[in-house]
Amino acid sequence: MTDRGSFRVQSDQLRAHADYWTGKAAQADSARTTIEPGVGMGVDFGYLAGLNGVADNYDEWTNDMYAALSDAAATFRYLNAALVSAANDYDGADDTSATAMSELDPMNNVR
Repeated sequence: MTDRGSFRVQSDQLRAHADYWTGKAAQADSARTTIEPGVGMGVDFGYLAGLNGVADNYDEWTNDMYAALSDAAATFRYLNAALVSAANDYDGADDTSATAMSELDPMNNVR
Protein backbone atom coordinates (compact mmCIF):
# COMPACT_ATOMS: atom_id res chain seq x y z
CA MET A 1 0.00 0.00 0.00
CA THR A 2 1.28 3.47 -0.80
CA ASP A 3 2.09 6.02 1.87
CA ARG A 4 -0.98 8.15 2.61
CA GLY A 5 0.95 10.74 4.58
CA SER A 6 0.44 11.70 8.19
CA PHE A 7 -3.37 11.81 8.24
CA ARG A 8 -5.67 9.02 9.36
CA VAL A 9 -8.83 8.02 7.54
CA GLN A 10 -11.85 6.84 9.48
CA SER A 11 -12.89 4.17 7.03
CA ASP A 12 -15.87 3.13 9.14
CA GLN A 13 -17.26 6.64 8.66
CA LEU A 14 -16.69 6.36 4.89
CA ARG A 15 -18.66 3.13 4.87
CA ALA A 16 -21.46 4.63 6.97
CA HIS A 17 -21.71 7.51 4.55
CA ALA A 18 -21.68 5.05 1.64
CA ASP A 19 -24.71 3.34 3.20
CA TYR A 20 -26.45 6.72 3.33
CA TRP A 21 -26.10 7.04 -0.45
CA THR A 22 -27.44 3.51 -0.94
CA GLY A 23 -30.58 4.64 0.88
CA LYS A 24 -30.86 7.73 -1.30
CA ALA A 25 -30.54 5.57 -4.43
CA ALA A 26 -33.40 3.41 -3.19
CA GLN A 27 -35.49 6.53 -2.56
CA ALA A 28 -34.81 7.83 -6.07
CA ASP A 29 -35.74 4.43 -7.51
CA SER A 30 -38.95 4.45 -5.47
CA ALA A 31 -39.87 7.95 -6.65
CA ARG A 32 -39.17 6.95 -10.26
CA THR A 33 -41.40 3.89 -9.90
CA THR A 34 -44.13 6.05 -8.35
CA ILE A 35 -44.22 8.58 -11.20
CA GLU A 36 -43.74 6.01 -13.98
CA PRO A 37 -47.45 5.41 -14.69
CA GLY A 38 -47.97 9.13 -15.38
CA VAL A 39 -44.89 9.69 -17.54
CA GLY A 40 -45.80 10.71 -21.08
CA MET A 41 -49.54 10.68 -20.41
CA GLY A 42 -50.19 14.28 -21.46
CA VAL A 43 -52.81 13.05 -23.89
CA ASP A 44 -55.02 12.38 -20.85
CA PHE A 45 -55.54 16.13 -20.45
CA GLY A 46 -57.77 16.02 -23.49
CA TYR A 47 -58.03 17.46 -26.97
CA LEU A 48 -58.15 21.18 -26.10
CA ALA A 49 -55.23 20.89 -23.71
CA GLY A 50 -53.31 19.15 -26.47
CA LEU A 51 -54.07 21.99 -28.91
CA ASN A 52 -52.64 24.49 -26.43
CA GLY A 53 -49.42 22.63 -25.68
CA VAL A 54 -50.37 21.34 -22.24
CA ALA A 55 -49.93 17.70 -23.24
CA ASP A 56 -46.52 18.30 -24.82
CA ASN A 57 -45.28 20.34 -21.85
CA TYR A 58 -46.53 17.72 -19.42
CA ASP A 59 -44.86 14.93 -21.40
CA GLU A 60 -41.57 16.82 -21.54
CA TRP A 61 -41.69 17.58 -17.82
CA THR A 62 -42.53 14.02 -16.75
CA ASN A 63 -39.92 12.51 -19.06
CA ASP A 64 -37.32 14.90 -17.65
CA MET A 65 -38.32 14.06 -14.07
CA TYR A 66 -38.08 10.34 -14.84
CA ALA A 67 -34.62 10.81 -16.39
CA ALA A 68 -33.48 13.00 -13.47
CA LEU A 69 -34.50 10.35 -10.95
CA SER A 70 -32.67 7.69 -12.99
CA ASP A 71 -29.56 9.87 -13.08
CA ALA A 72 -29.82 10.56 -9.34
CA ALA A 73 -30.03 6.85 -8.49
CA ALA A 74 -27.03 6.07 -10.71
CA THR A 75 -25.01 8.91 -9.16
CA PHE A 76 -25.90 7.81 -5.62
CA ARG A 77 -24.77 4.26 -6.44
CA TYR A 78 -21.54 5.70 -7.81
CA LEU A 79 -20.97 7.63 -4.57
CA ASN A 80 -21.54 4.45 -2.57
CA ALA A 81 -19.05 2.48 -4.65
CA ALA A 82 -16.45 5.26 -4.56
CA LEU A 83 -16.68 5.67 -0.77
CA VAL A 84 -16.47 1.93 -0.12
CA SER A 85 -13.57 1.67 -2.53
CA ALA A 86 -11.73 4.50 -0.75
CA ALA A 87 -12.37 2.86 2.63
CA ASN A 88 -11.08 -0.48 1.34
CA ASP A 89 -8.00 1.19 -0.11
CA TYR A 90 -7.17 3.02 3.10
CA ASP A 91 -7.71 -0.12 5.14
CA GLY A 92 -5.11 -1.84 3.00
CA ALA A 93 -7.58 -4.27 1.47
CA ASP A 94 -6.27 -6.04 -1.57
CA ASP A 95 -6.99 -4.63 -5.03
CA THR A 96 -9.77 -7.09 -5.73
CA SER A 97 -11.97 -5.63 -2.99
CA ALA A 98 -11.51 -2.00 -4.02
CA THR A 99 -13.50 -0.83 -7.00
CA ALA A 100 -11.07 0.19 -9.73
CA MET A 101 -11.34 3.65 -11.30
CA SER A 102 -11.91 1.91 -14.63
CA GLU A 103 -15.14 0.54 -13.11
CA LEU A 104 -16.11 3.68 -11.16
CA ASP A 105 -15.76 6.17 -14.01
CA PRO A 106 -18.39 4.59 -16.32
CA MET A 107 -20.81 4.45 -13.38
CA ASN A 108 -20.87 8.25 -13.31
CA ASN A 109 -21.40 8.56 -17.05
CA VAL A 110 -25.03 9.57 -16.80
CA ARG A 111 -26.33 11.30 -19.87
